[in-house]
Amino acid sequence: MSTGREDVTTRRRAWLVDVLALAILLTLPLDFARAAGSGGFWERLAASASILPFVLVTLFTGWSIARRRPHLALGWLLLAIPGLFSVFVLANLAGMAVQGTNPALASWLFVIGGGPDSSSTSGNWMLPIGLLLTQIPLRFPDGRPPSLRWTWLAWYAAIGPVAGALIIDTQAATLAPGVPNPIHIEWGALEGPAAAAALVLGLAVPAALCIASLFVRYRSGSDVERTQLRWIFWAMTTAMSALVLSWTTLLFGGDTAPGALGLLSQAMSAFGTLVYALIPLSILFAVLRYDLYAIDRVISRTASYAIVTAVIVAGYVAIIVGLTAVIPRLPSVAVAVATLAAAAAFLPLLRAVRRRVDRRFNRAAYDAQKVADGFGERVRNGADPHTAAADLARAVDDSLQPTALAVWTRTPS
Repeated sequence: MSTGREDVTTRRRAWLVDVLALAILLTLPLDFARAAGSGGFWERLAASASILPFVLVTLFTGWSIARRRPHLALGWLLLAIPGLFSVFVLANLAGMAVQGTNPALASWLFVIGGGPDSSSTSGNWMLPIGLLLTQIPLRFPDGRPPSLRWTWLAWYAAIGPVAGALIIDTQAATLAPGVPNPIHIEWGALEGPAAAAALVLGLAVPAALCIASLFVRYRSGSDVERTQLRWIFWAMTTAMSALVLSWTTLLFGGDTAPGALGLLSQAMSAFGTLVYALIPLSILFAVLRYDLYAIDRVISRTASYAIVTAVIVAGYVAIIVGLTAVIPRLPSVAVAVATLAAAAAFLPLLRAVRRRVDRRFNRAAYDAQKVADGFGERVRNGADPHTAAADLARAVDDSLQPTALAVWTRTPS
């Protein structure tokens, strides 16, 4: 009975993961829709060109792990990173909606969202980036710290980015034109040192300590675990190096510096954000290549359907456009032909794409299918009765790899 309850709970959590991921994915374009309405779509797109790949890769990785292993904290933490960006977008949109009628509420919403102006000074970015650089390496790969001795670091890594973000958020006097900052503090000459201390003590120090925890896991891990940890350690150190370089350019004037220095600062900031995507990519690679969570089937099916959908839609549009150009007075004929062609091509195309994707991403299923096909071919060509049982046992062992295997045969009387 308990197994049935666990299955129901797992299905409910998987459904929750799908709904959460879809909500995050649908929320992110709202910021661009608002920018398009104000005539700043392309400017916002250029400003977000480096953050979007990171958010989308993190969302896909978190969805993949949380759906397959919903009881592990790692997948939910990865989903929380793009989820925080969605909260920022929704808070800014709500603040703009009530700015004219309730300025006090709008100011608090802008504090949560970081302000509607992308160039405004806000420390909210420390919350998702703090999760990425602290909790993810600390809890990789099983969702828990290496031991109870690291619990203090888990708490420090959770509180540090929040405190640092609050300190930075208090420095701006206004969050939008006519909207004062309700948590503003006049730091005076301490403004620069306070921001530096918030970045170093709130993010850099806990991130460095959490990366150091990877060494503890590495020393006691198996060969496969060490290979997995090498990938995420490489991604973490690369991201931290890019972050330090971007901070270094800020010390020499930042984005407002004249000439080449300002362009260099902007380029390093964009590069540092883009490099963050290496961390979820390294986790995804460990999942796909080293079977960390055995979710190859989920990834393979997702990639297969995405590729087939893109090809079918492209073909559907091409047929409609082509036939409409030839027969402009009969658009319904073009739609009917395109629909029939798409329906006829879907299953054969899906089988072909699935075989190729499984060969690369779901190797276990691909090899098992080859073993089953080979055994079926030998049976059709005439199996030796004396070796049929051994051949069947070998095929089952190669494809399913059971812990125990027995074959019963009936002896003719």
